[in-house]
Amino acid sequence: MSEAGPSAVKRENAALEEPEVLREEDLFRMLEESDFSDCDDVDIKESLLFKEESSSDEEDPSLDVADDVWSNTFTPMKDIEFRKTPGLLIDVPEDASPYQYFRLLLDDDLLQLITTETNRYAENLFFSNISLEHARVTRWKNLTNKELLQFIGLLFHMGTIKCNVLKDYWKTHRLFGIPSFTQYMSRDRFHLTLQCLHFAENPSEGEKTPTDRLYKIRPILDYFQNKMSSIYYPNKNLSLDESMLLWRGSLAFRQYYIKNKEHKYGIKLYMLAECEGLVMNVMVYTDQSDETGGHAEKVVMTLMRNYLNAGHSVFMDSLYNSYGLAKKLLDADTYCTGTLRATRKGAPKTILSKKLQKGQTVAAYRDGVMVGKWKDYTEVLYISTEFRNSIVDVPKKRGNPKEKPLPIAEYNKFMSVVDRMDQMMSYYPTIQKTLRWYKKLGIHIFQLLLFNSYLLYNKYSKNRLSFYKFRLAVLEEILPEVRKTKPSDQNPINHEGNHFPEKIGTRNEGGKIMRKRCKVCWMKRIRRDCSYHCPKCPDAPGLCIGQCFEQYHKN
Repeated sequence: MSEAGPSAVKRENAALEEPEVLREEDLFRMLEESDFSDCDDVDIKESLLFKEESSSDEEDPSLDVADDVWSNTFTPMKDIEFRKTPGLLIDVPEDASPYQYFRLLLDDDLLQLITTETNRYAENLFFSNISLEHARVTRWKNLTNKELLQFIGLLFHMGTIKCNVLKDYWKTHRLFGIPSFTQYMSRDRFHLTLQCLHFAENPSEGEKTPTDRLYKIRPILDYFQNKMSSIYYPNKNLSLDESMLLWRGSLAFRQYYIKNKEHKYGIKLYMLAECEGLVMNVMVYTDQSDETGGHAEKVVMTLMRNYLNAGHSVFMDSLYNSYGLAKKLLDADTYCTGTLRATRKGAPKTILSKKLQKGQTVAAYRDGVMVGKWKDYTEVLYISTEFRNSIVDVPKKRGNPKEKPLPIAEYNKFMSVVDRMDQMMSYYPTIQKTLRWYKKLGIHIFQLLLFNSYLLYNKYSKNRLSFYKFRLAVLEEILPEVRKTKPSDQNPINHEGNHFPEKIGTRNEGGKIMRKRCKVCWMKRIRRDCSYHCPKCPDAPGLCIGQCFEQYHKN
């Protein structure tokens, strides 16, 4: 008996409705007869198997570069000419002093901004503590630009003379006794200025807090970038690296570890610097979520926004580099060179899987981008849009020159400028405790302005100074020597002639009239007591009637 099933007519209709199913052998036969006959069968099979998976990837599919589009032979790289003229954009006298270079970067506009915000914050703090009679803020007097500049000078000087406790700078004990601090600002005034130091206006009561986590320091960061871009244009070679500002307090965007940095946790700063160390732009890591992703690429494009399409070469480490970023910068007429992580999307798998002996190197090229690998003590993966993978001799301090790939040699030459800046500034640290994070960061920006002015001075001045001597030269202008006034200078002369000698009326316990030492005679090293004084002069000095009284009040 035959098996039950659909009729012949139904089977024919079903065959017309269902698409024909191709076997795997038929599929490969059709591909061989097509234009793809030169492709590898394994690659075709893998592309078919993973087609559905790759289409659901959220990242840009164009960055997932297949191995067959990379060439193992050298292909011409894009030739970009540097189209800017580096140097100062304003006129500076050839004999300008270190202080003038410093004030070129820290000008009166910045001082006025800080004094305005500091006085406003002190006023708000005063009214919030009005019930506390003995609060330090109740003795607040408005800060002036001159006093703020002296305050900054004292902060710098604390890096030159180090004390463990802040109040030790004002001690009169014989083991301390630093007159430069007591002459310009009292201890309480310094503490109060530090307490009220502010850079931006706080939101008023009932007003929503800004979403920008850096709103308390944003005016200073914007000032730094605008000031540097308005007075100086950098050379062709730029370096992009991160720096760590030590911060031990609680902070939402505090970083806990950066390899090879002096401080293992704190506030992370992204810095764009010239090859000679001049910091051109600063960006603070705030750990705020980015809906579109690509944080490293956004950092690079933000810091480089004023220097694209000019022919610059930027050197970066593996934290930033990728094939997609290199291609994006190349389209903006900007070279990039640096190390590369093996997990970055778009890296050629043939280079990643290649096994090398010590000293060997291999590279692949695509669309003006070169990705190479070199085996030294360990394997180093690198990327460049400017240099081909040629071997050059790199001189050493001791011994024979060492052979290295050209991109690695150039990367090592220009990549350590931010670390050197951190090292030089670490020799002169300012106060490091009892500060809010934005005050610590603001004072760090002051130090960056001082360091940049030092580099500009040594580049354009006839005299070259060490950073230590440059700091002292600036401090000598900010904190000039206080002239020791004579007793006659301490008493204002009344030109209206209403100062008259008056007999001392006080008596001692024995009933005798008290006498005072004559000020003029004492200056002549003559000890003479007199019974007359000038009651309208400060401290009512004792003066002999006649010549001494006239000489003391003479203009």
